[in-house]
Amino acid sequence: MGKHLIKNTLIFSFVAFLFFCLMPTVLLCKETSSTVEKRILQSQMFMNVGDFAEARFALEQALKEMPKEPKLYFHLGVVHTSMGLLNEAAEAYEAAVRIHPGYLGALSELARAYHSLERWDDAIIVYEKIAEIDPSSARPYFEKAMIYRRLGLQEEEKKALAEAYRLNPQFVIQSARLHDFEIDELLAEKEIPLQSSISKVESSKNLATGAPSHPVQDEMQNVPSQRENEKFSWLVMLLLFTTFILIWGGKKFLQLNQ
Repeated sequence: MGKHLIKNTLIFSFVAFLFFCLMPTVLLCKETSSTVEKRILQSQMFMNVGDFAEARFALEQALKEMPKEPKLYFHLGVVHTSMGLLNEAAEAYEAAVRIHPGYLGALSELARAYHSLERWDDAIIVYEKIAEIDPSSARPYFEKAMIYRRLGLQEEEKKALAEAYRLNPQFVIQSARLHDFEIDELLAEKEIPLQSSISKVESSKNLATGAPSHPVQDEMQNVPSQRENEKFSWLVMLLLFTTFILIWGGKKFLQLNQ
């Protein structure tokens, strides 16, 4: 009985220690997340009044305190893009992706920056990464098709455009019109007249779901919370498990002492 009592006491003490160690960690993570959001909001307020220098300064100061926060790098990239500093913007997006490789918003903006800088090979690599993460999206294939046409790679262009069309015909038709990107040949192969397809797109009530939008604005409005959830979820689960063990150990301890 004495050995069991000592063993359970040790287990109970360890679990209690673990519980009180985890609680501050969870609270610290939440506090850090709140600080990040405040700094981003501050930067956006400066951007809204056209003070890009102050917006950049606010983010750079925040990064000194939290150098591993990808969202700060993403928004710094947005500020640099607005300032026309595309090389600096690309570097900021690259930093965000290094920390969080699945950061879709940063990848999208990085590809756009490479595209603007005419770094075609780099842009294609990033678009391929985006397609891996979001295989249902037609956008990366359409963007690759535009690059391939610019480079004179007709076969690659045709394959990319066909895949984009397979995933979302309406998006391809509308994007082609916006970018003055001829796709008559593709539509002819699909036996779909261009004019009727355009009419169908224009009459669709759900056009917005397939229409190209500005990725920066989308990202601003829907900053990915998935990474934050992943960061906290394992701590919360461990905390709940620890609580369960703590309660169970306490009951066992009381039973042995009765």
